[in-house]
Amino acid sequence: MPELLTELSPWVWISLGFLLGIIELLVTTTIFIWPALAALLVGIAMFMTNLGFIAQILLFLILTVVVALLGRYLLPKFEKILGGKNRSILNDPTRRNIGEIGTVISLDENEGIGVFGGVRWHFRLQEGVSVDNETIKKVKVVDSTDSLLIVRPLVNQDAP
Repeated sequence: MPELLTELSPWVWISLGFLLGIIELLVTTTIFIWPALAALLVGIAMFMTNLGFIAQILLFLILTVVVALLGRYLLPKFEKILGGKNRSILNDPTRRNIGEIGTVISLDENEGIGVFGGVRWHFRLQEGVSVDNETIKKVKVVDSTDSLLIVRPLVNQDAP
């Protein structure tokens, strides 16, 4: 038994990495992905060098922290570069409405109420838009802030 603990094979680390990856897929929290990646990296390192048990554990712990920090701070930057949305729309219903076309119920100056996807929402006209309130019947959601939709009016050629 002591030999098992002192002589971990690279395959043990790779298996641990895949096991943690599977757990991550099941719980979808992004907590297990970083140790999974660190375990895979330790497994790859073990193919190149012969590290002792303590060195393997220390390398795993250090890599877990480094990979988690890199993921925490670099992932949002890559999302911006690749054109991804900065905020998730999963738990933000206002973001889910972006691109939706709605019907205006009431409009007073630049703010109003409309129906988007069967739900009543408060909205504000996009900055720089000035139109006659009587002519706006349809609007398209272009952004959101908190629980307020930012819309632009649709003219006849914009309507679907």
